[in-house]
Amino acid sequence: MPDPSEIRVGVIRIEGTNCEDESAAAFSSLGCNVEKVHLKQLLGDVEKSNCRNLMDYDALYFKGVVLSSLDREEEALACYEELLKVDPKNFAALRNKGGVLFTLHRYEEALVCYDEVLETDPNDHNALYGKGLTLSRLDRSEEVLVCYDEILKADPSNHGALHNKGLVLGRLRRYEETLACFE
Repeated sequence: MPDPSEIRVGVIRIEGTNCEDESAAAFSSLGCNVEKVHLKQLLGDVEKSNCRNLMDYDALYFKGVVLSSLDREEEALACYEELLKVDPKNFAALRNKGGVLFTLHRYEEALVCYDEVLETDPNDHNALYGKGLTLSRLDRSEEVLVCYDEILKADPSNHGALHNKGLVLGRLRRYEETLACFE
């Protein structure tokens, strides 16, 4: 087995995700040489001096995120499933698997992923948000409100949770509460 300090890991950063810090920290704790790399750096969508080459890394973390960004959801799902076989407690991968399942309209399976994350960390806002979106697609409005209320307890100005809560309240014809979300 190679010395972890000789392994160069690129942790992919993409707009709309925020798991790269915990992922980079996990690889660093193993002694790996870690660099957070924006997807645009790999695609060449930045100044030449900031570009990175895939071959610069022994491993790229978040291959599933990259595949999903390329609308290759089935391949992304396979990536997350493989990763979870090796590391079943990788909650970033489990959250992202839930997101891919959501995109594939496999809502019940997505809920299982989010619930598993929330069993360990009931305050995981990304999992709560994903669960709220998924429950909304299943027309389980009261449960959706619970998810968004949990997020808003910790972060009262979370615009995504406020907006989505307002939409759900509007569907429930609770208009006064709806207005409060959009003020």
